[in-house]
Parts: sequence; structure tokens; C-alpha cells
Amino acid sequence: MFAFMRLRFLMGLLPILVWAAALEGADKPSDCAEKCRACAAACKKCAEDCQDDNPKCAKLCEACHHLCLACASLEGTKLGDAIRGVCGQVCSECAAECEKGSDPSCKECAKLCQACARACLSK
Repeated sequence: MFAFMRLRFLMGLLPILVWAAALEGADKPSDCAEKCRACAAACKKCAEDCQDDNPKCAKLCEACHHLCLACASLEGTKLGDAIRGVCGQVCSECAAECEKGSDPSCKECAKLCQACARACLSK
């Protein structure tokens, strides 16, 4: 009788444990917004620093900055879901361009853009 009660109790816990494990490994939508805000700040600094040396990088960082701010502010809306994919793609391109730069702000921007792209494209 006791074994049956213990088994029934464990079977009742199974759906809760599966649900908790699924939530634990998934990126939350707020992760995308947090990473977008960090990426936007890094892109703004990189765009200002690269203005004279690498205009292509500066232009891409400026676009990435504005797109990340839009993505973060629209989080949780239908438009936010649509813009998240575009944001991830632009962040990936921006990271690739910033990797080529020699300025420390370019390296930091590339690192944060890669993290932002992973968070935005994971949904």
C-alpha cells in the first residue's frame, strides 16, 4: 500500500518536474531584451569610435543600435516577435564586421552582438 501511494505521488510530480526543466533551459524573452539593451549601448560606442577609421562598421553599428533598441522596447508584442528575427540577423552581421576591427570597442561590440543574436534567434 505504501509503495503504491509513493508511486502515485511521484507520478503526480512528474508533469511539474518536466515543466520546470523545460523552463530552466530555455531563453526567456526578457533575456533577448536585456541583451539587446547591452548590445545597443556597445554599438553606439563602437559607431562613435569607428566613424573615421571604418565607416562601414560605423554605419552597421548605428543601424544595429537602433534596431536593438526597437527590439527591446517592443518585447512581448506581435511586432516584437517579428522584429526579433531581423534583429538577430543584423546583430550577426554587425558582429562579423566588428570582429575585423582593431579597436577595443569593436571587440566588445562583436562579443555583445553575438550574444544578442543568439538570444534573439533562439525563439
